[in-house]
Amino acid sequence: MGLLKRIEFWWEERQIHKAYAGQSEEHEDHEYWDELWHLSQKRRQYSDRKLIAKARRLYVPIPPESDKDGFWEEEDDGNWFLTEKGVSHLRKEIRAEKKANLESWKTWIAIISGIIVAIGGLVAYFSK
Repeated sequence: MGLLKRIEFWWEERQIHKAYAGQSEEHEDHEYWDELWHLSQKRRQYSDRKLIAKARRLYVPIPPESDKDGFWEEEDDGNWFLTEKGVSHLRKEIRAEKKANLESWKTWIAIISGIIVAIGGLVAYFSK
């Protein structure tokens, strides 16, 4: 999660705490926890979207929204969220894809470096 988004969520949480500070009536207490729960859901949804966007950029397959494999869970309001297992799975797949991309670049850099050195050697040999 980006720094600005963290600050935004922190500020929103702080505003909730301030709004309900010193109030102890039961219905207000319920409203307080309800607002905190909604903020928590907003955080989860944001972090899930960011992770899924990263996976899509790298063409990593995203598991379908279903509770069969344990990667997703459906909340009471009908929204789907990644479970810890789902987040861990996607992060592992993203790391593997990044590593594969890096290996590909390393191979091309080695090939290009070899060609440049060979051309430099030929130029030095024929310039004598």
